[in-house]
Amino acid sequence: MARSVTRQRRDAPHRQRATRRFVELCEEIGLPPVRLHDLRHGAATPAHAAGADLEDIQEMLGHSSITITADTYTSLLPEADSSLSRPSG
Repeated sequence: MARSVTRQRRDAPHRQRATRRFVELCEEIGLPPVRLHDLRHGAATPAHAAGADLEDIQEMLGHSSITITADTYTSLLPEADSSLSRPSG
């Protein structure tokens, strides 16, 4: 699994630079304000909607517990969860 730049405190100056640059780029191209952290949801939500396993999403996001992942993404996309629990056919 790739390490997040947010994993260690010693990376704080790098995180701040990355965040500032992200904001600058969004402003330069006219995107509405968005937090860099929100992009995680922009990856995880469609993965979950497409049927990705919650354990894979947990690993992708670096959540310490499957409960965190499940609580977040099952509440965001209850229709995806209900369709995954129904038998196909």
